[in-house]
Amino acid sequence: MKKHKSIKRIWSWRDVVKVLEKICYRLASQKGSHVTLIPKCASLSERKLPVVVPRHNELKPGTFNTILARVNLSKNEFIDLAN
Repeated sequence: MKKHKSIKRIWSWRDVVKVLEKICYRLASQKGSHVTLIPKCASLSERKLPVVVPRHNELKPGTFNTILARVNLSKNEFIDLAN
């Protein structure tokens, strides 16, 4: 596994949605400034929870970390999928 530099990167909601779509999530709905994604692959038992992503150009670190925890992804896995 590659090691990533400890660069503080601000992720946008678009970045997060692109990565979630790569790991078998699909856009389900939008209400106001939030989008909801649900898993589209029934075989992934560890990814059953819907995820709400605020449509912000810069997600706060805590919000970003909560999204990653909910979809069971590490920061390194996220960065690998984002690149």
